Amino acid sequence: MGRDIRNDRSGGTMAANWPAVPPKVDEQASRQARRSIDIDRVFFWSFLVALAWVPFPLGSNRLFGWGVNAVLFGCLVIAYEASLLVRRRAHPVAPRRIAFEMVLFGLVCGWIFFQASHWAPEAWNHPIWAMTSEVLGRPVTGSISVAPDAGLVALLRLLTVALVFWLALQLCRDGLHAHYLTWAIAIIGFGYALYGIVQLYAFPDTILWFERTDYQDSLSSTFINRNTCATYLGMALLASFALLLAAYRTHRAGKVPLRLRMARIIEVTAGYGACLAFVAFSLASALMLTGSRAGITSSFIALIALIVLLSLATNRHRAAVIIALLFIVGACAAAMLSFGDHFLDRMANAGGANLRTSTAEQTISAALDAPWTGFGFGSFEQIFALYRDSSLGIGARWDKAHNTYAELILELGFPAAITLGTVVLSLLIRIGLGAYKRERVATVSFLAIGASILVLLHALVDFSIQIEAVAITFWAIMGAGLAQSWSSRMSTA
Repeated sequence: MGRDIRNDRSGGTMAANWPAVPPKVDEQASRQARRSIDIDRVFFWSFLVALAWVPFPLGSNRLFGWGVNAVLFGCLVIAYEASLLVRRRAHPVAPRRIAFEMVLFGLVCGWIFFQASHWAPEAWNHPIWAMTSEVLGRPVTGSISVAPDAGLVALLRLLTVALVFWLALQLCRDGLHAHYLTWAIAIIGFGYALYGIVQLYAFPDTILWFERTDYQDSLSSTFINRNTCATYLGMALLASFALLLAAYRTHRAGKVPLRLRMARIIEVTAGYGACLAFVAFSLASALMLTGSRAGITSSFIALIALIVLLSLATNRHRAAVIIALLFIVGACAAAMLSFGDHFLDRMANAGGANLRTSTAEQTISAALDAPWTGFGFGSFEQIFALYRDSSLGIGARWDKAHNTYAELILELGFPAAITLGTVVLSLLIRIGLGAYKRERVATVSFLAIGASILVLLHALVDFSIQIEAVAITFWAIMGAGLAQSWSSRMSTA
């Protein structure tokens, strides 16, 4: 009698003919996979809705906006991580992939908390606490920071931005999600640009339902400051160009006759091309109407850099680059001719540049009094009031240094500020190297490099990156750019 093949574990031919997994199990696994994809989509679209909300409450430049954003993105991250546990899924991008940057960022956050705490040696505490103790006639527990409460609020904002980066990194490992995110940045920016144009001409004395006291002659949309608005619109303009180039590049793939190529180009131009060109024109027009000299200049430098980078990365798609370039140059030129008068007038008047330079110089000079420890994260306004001189005006309020790098050095000290800068630089290097190694062009990765050029250049003369609407949008792009810098054939789990 032969053996019962149901009990045959020898791996023989007959046993091997049986299905390794019953069909019902396969169907169940397939349903679970589809359910998991649907759950990821829910998180992704919730993430996009949150990104659309962020510029609305005055660019999230008030305590209310900070609190809502912290709760909103914090809950999204907690729910997403819990869903991974329930689904027994690994992270699409494993934490070890960015372990170096996570350790450095953790050290900076730990230092910020230490500055605000009462754990530092007394010799490290700022002298203002000893002076306060003398005035009050009782002991006062000091800290390195001159404004520890402000430091903790600033730390919360920094952590909120980190959560956004983490969500974008995980959710945009899916290439389709990364493409949709790029579209979302362009369309959301387009919406705020249209509102800003209507606001400027219809009700220039208000922002939303609040009274507007400054910049009535400039577009600022829902932002308080026109420079911050310019940075935000600049990132959306970069996204629209990246999408325009991707549309032509996709429709020109493969070796096809010239007649068919021309037909595809006409098809794209009449569809995606025209829509994206209109979006780009609207964004460029709104950008010009802000009148922000540094914001507009930084945006166009970043746009040129993005064009160069994508041109170098698309050797087989030169025609696509040229066509997209013609569209974007035409849109920007039309915007300049139609709405560039305000910008050109402000360029001719360099007023305010000397004040900003002087502020940055005095900030660095103050930082040299505490080069290792800093004066506490988020304490610029309090500490700078002790160092500023009369050249900056007697009644003027300086709550920002108009140079983010100088302000970070003053608040964190040189070691922590350099460490934070290393995190950003390391991520940019990862994105750049990964994007150029990929066979297919990772559009969002190059967008991340272009947005970095815009934001980091503008940070030399302004504080846009310190406003949450700009910071959150920027780090969402960075997270998606890093996620797509790895080949889709490579497992990052």
